[in-house]
Amino acid sequence: MCVMNASNFSVAEALVPSSYIRQARDAKTSRENQVRQLLEQRKLPAEGWDGATIDGFLHDLAMMDSNNFKGNVGAGEREARIASDLVAHRHFRLGHGVGRSGDITAIQPKAAGSSILMRLTNCLVLDIIKLAGVRSAAACVLLPVATGMSLVLTFLYLRTKRPKAKYIIWPRIDQKSCFKSMVTAGFEPVVVENVMEDDELRTDVEAIEAKICELGSDTILCLHSTTSCFAPRAADSRASGEIGVDELLLLFLFKFIFRCRHMYMQMHKCTGIHRVVELANLCKKYDIPHVVNNAYGLQSSKCMHLIQEAHRTGRIDAFIQSTDKNFLVPVGGAVVAGFDKQVIDEISQTYPGRASATPSIDVFITLLSLGVAGYRKLLAQRKDIYEYLSAGLLSLASSHGERLLQTKNNPISVGEYMACTAL
Repeated sequence: MCVMNASNFSVAEALVPSSYIRQARDAKTSRENQVRQLLEQRKLPAEGWDGATIDGFLHDLAMMDSNNFKGNVGAGEREARIASDLVAHRHFRLGHGVGRSGDITAIQPKAAGSSILMRLTNCLVLDIIKLAGVRSAAACVLLPVATGMSLVLTFLYLRTKRPKAKYIIWPRIDQKSCFKSMVTAGFEPVVVENVMEDDELRTDVEAIEAKICELGSDTILCLHSTTSCFAPRAADSRASGEIGVDELLLLFLFKFIFRCRHMYMQMHKCTGIHRVVELANLCKKYDIPHVVNNAYGLQSSKCMHLIQEAHRTGRIDAFIQSTDKNFLVPVGGAVVAGFDKQVIDEISQTYPGRASATPSIDVFITLLSLGVAGYRKLLAQRKDIYEYLSAGLLSLASSHGERLLQTKNNPISVGEYMACTAL
């Protein structure tokens, strides 16, 4: 916390030469101007802030919370009491969390600093979403739960709008959290298998429309699509259902989260991006909500532009992205965004009680550290690494008589067909 105000600087001139004091005051004023611009514009700064400025701002915000008032004696139930000084230091003494009992985005009377941080973080994330390609996004909320639970909260919100609905139509991806989110929310997933197009598995739009007509739109809560996904195990071509030694499936994970992490290699099928635009048009046609699992997609310009186009021509009610995958922070948060502020506000209200501020603090620090320039540099690096890995795998495959799968509709993963003759 900086306690050197104008009056204290003047008094300090009795201790050291005034020219030195002016230099120090000018440096402090420069940092204060950065903070003022952030509060006024509520957008990501063009260049990232240095650590000292971020640290000083966080401590100033913490001093605005009542638990850090000098001489304060908290007598209520929500006083942000912290037994360990190490724990307090880890959280910058921001102990009140975010939100109130009825709304996770509500302002806390005893925590003006924590409330400012929560609001600013949501503003910065919305700015990033627009910079990444979804320029029509109207609002977002950073929830202190990962993607799966954020999907659950979104489905529970939709239940209040469609009380007769019992099904969620889901173009298949073999990812457990997606499936469990629908079951946990109390709905029956209607899994629609994909169709093979060259090396890719693509969404079967005609089968989805047929399923909508079969079930009736009133019984369907929403269509749950995915922008970025990976196929697990390819369907076997043998009648016995067993995979032969010469067709062994090898699986590797290198998902790209600004850098290569996971890559699926499989026998002969890779899933590409769901046909989000066509699905959005179906949802508009049949008046069915559309929820997009965009867990990895914020880092992909292709995914983000598809969401923007899908909104322009069709319907998207909300799209959800993971904080750890897209902002390089510890696991624990997700961003629910959309094109109608009221919808996002009501989704945030489905969260019961207050919540941890840790995901917001992590994202806030990271985005201020990066700035627009730093974030765009990471996006460019991810593309370069993807091309580098693809070229390297192509060379490796060719040298062993293998083949790299052509998956042009999947910008975050690559796959290789490997005809093995032995285990």
